[in-house]
Amino acid sequence: MPLDGLTIKVLTDELKELLRNGRVLKIYQPDEATVTLQMRLPGCTETLLLSADPVYPRFHTMEENLLNPQTPPNFCMLLRKYLEPGRLLTIEQQGFDRIVQLRFETIDELGRPAELSLVLEIMSRQSNLYLVDSQGMILDALRRVPGRDILPGRKYMPPSDQGKLDPASLSAEQFVDEIRLMPGQTPVWKWLADSFQGFSAAAAKEVLCRAGLDTRTVRSELAEADWQQVQKAFSSLLQEVLGGGNPAYYPDTDDFAAYTLTGRRAQPFPSTNTLVGAVLSLKQSFKQLTEAKGVLRRKVGQHLKRLAKKEAIHNLALQEAEHAGLLRLQGELLTAYFHLIPAGASEVQVPDYSQDGQLVSIPLDPRLSPSANIQRIFKRYH
Repeated sequence: MPLDGLTIKVLTDELKELLRNGRVLKIYQPDEATVTLQMRLPGCTETLLLSADPVYPRFHTMEENLLNPQTPPNFCMLLRKYLEPGRLLTIEQQGFDRIVQLRFETIDELGRPAELSLVLEIMSRQSNLYLVDSQGMILDALRRVPGRDILPGRKYMPPSDQGKLDPASLSAEQFVDEIRLMPGQTPVWKWLADSFQGFSAAAAKEVLCRAGLDTRTVRSELAEADWQQVQKAFSSLLQEVLGGGNPAYYPDTDDFAAYTLTGRRAQPFPSTNTLVGAVLSLKQSFKQLTEAKGVLRRKVGQHLKRLAKKEAIHNLALQEAEHAGLLRLQGELLTAYFHLIPAGASEVQVPDYSQDGQLVSIPLDPRLSPSANIQRIFKRYH
């Protein structure tokens, strides 16, 4: 399952407390989609990973060191210029959306205090990371997207929230009123996922499980008493998230979440930060291994094709070498008995001096003259 807005909420709250006032020591960019920030905190150093990978975008702290290129990419050099040695003020989530802002206090080129932000959009293939100034202007982005006006010097505009509601701002009565407006044949889980920020399909179906309803339930199948049950389940899930969550991995379905998934075997984690780091880093490593295997398989296949062509050429040369002695003999016999070769003949029989004068048949090309046939045979011999 993807990293949804509810899990990001818990993760953001955890990292806000863990990394607040951390001093940026060094910034690296190990690959085209990933940036790491080494941060000094009282008594320890933490490394924060920010990934805009199109398959596994994420952010979390990490203990291992990634391999970094000898020459830092341009975006990495820009971050070093503006953020080292800045201080992290806070980490904020935009509502319950999959947009996270890291605000830094730093010093500008004139030595004056300044505030800059790293904005991470966790949007699958559209995931991106931006460096934005205090006026909301883009200094640069990990991926420049002209079609969305994601270019240096342009105003940063977050993606549309598609009119989704903030789940924390809705009262119980307002929630029930929203249910009343739902079209009759709409699956309830889809309505939840489409109407509220942060609710993935898994979170929406979890609401129905907590309400004691089938996840395939549509609006017309809800009794008025069910409305209250859905609202209570919705509130229960939201309060669990706002209270710090219950991070766990669910091995039977290969899912993970910062909240409980009812009726599934769970493997608890001490924090959402460690959960996201462990699960998504492993998935990322497996993806990279699969991609590397594919590249290696293609290269080996191409090399085998080249070797097969060379083998065919060498086999042909060996076959011709095996017949070289016969070709030389045929050429010498035709030269010796040139006067016996009729024009336009497809073969000729001549005495073979190596076989006590026995007649041997030598194939000819009837389109060629006798002398041209002799030249053709000697050419094949050489």
